[in-house]
Amino acid sequence: MSNSNYGNIIKFNRKTPSNLLLLFVVLLCLCYAPLSAQKSPQENYYSFSDKHWEVEIPLWIPGFRGQMAYGSFSSSASNSTAEKEFNRINKDGGLEFYFMGGLSVKYGKIWGQLDAFSGQVGTAFTYNRLVRENLEDIVDITIKGTIPRLNLGYTIWKKTKGDHFKLEIIPHLGIRYININLTTDVFDNSEIIDVRPEWFQPIAGLYIPLSYKRFRLELQGDIGGDSTKNSWSVNNRFKYRFSRLMEVQLGWSILGLKYNESLSGQNLDFNIRMFGPTAGLGFWF
Repeated sequence: MSNSNYGNIIKFNRKTPSNLLLLFVVLLCLCYAPLSAQKSPQENYYSFSDKHWEVEIPLWIPGFRGQMAYGSFSSSASNSTAEKEFNRINKDGGLEFYFMGGLSVKYGKIWGQLDAFSGQVGTAFTYNRLVRENLEDIVDITIKGTIPRLNLGYTIWKKTKGDHFKLEIIPHLGIRYININLTTDVFDNSEIIDVRPEWFQPIAGLYIPLSYKRFRLELQGDIGGDSTKNSWSVNNRFKYRFSRLMEVQLGWSILGLKYNESLSGQNLDFNIRMFGPTAGLGFWF
């Protein structure tokens, strides 16, 4: 621990992600590429394709902001100058990401989706130790966990033009499972925050895919829960289909989590947002 003008700094060691996952994706592409030879240019078009199933393998590189209170501790992340300096000093150069896997299917007007986030990310929080005259300190809070989601939707409106343009509006209902671990080191390690809230919740949302030839823009959002435990998400993706079986994608995802209940004998109250870019591949079959 070192002292500075912005309080006590505690370094939290992180484990950098394994390169085996990225190697697996590369090998999968090499094995899959020979199967993706096209018969005609139109077969690459999203609206012309006869493929119904898609497997997506993107990575999400999020940061997070918000507030958290547990027992006598109240903390928040505001991206202040002190918090930025803390992150600069304590980052070990390893990239923190959430692995995202997804499976979707579309038959006629019926659409289904199963996806999940899994990984960890940490950032600096400024907190007040209420039992010590509101002394402000900066610590690192890390979120680790897995958050799967299952959706089922139905196309209520569609507009097409030839075999190259399609726009659909698909409302959907589903369920999300939140299982995360919030941890931080505080002072002499006798006051470590280590809690694992988890809950199921129904969700409702909207999915809007816009396809033009090989290009597709997808907008999706959902919300669910009650006044004590709830979540919401927004996922935007821009895709390019370079063969009838493969695509690349870039996007941006935001996930909001709110929890206010007793956990391990003390009240846990947090309202956090995880947000950042996504990049990955899609495989159609």
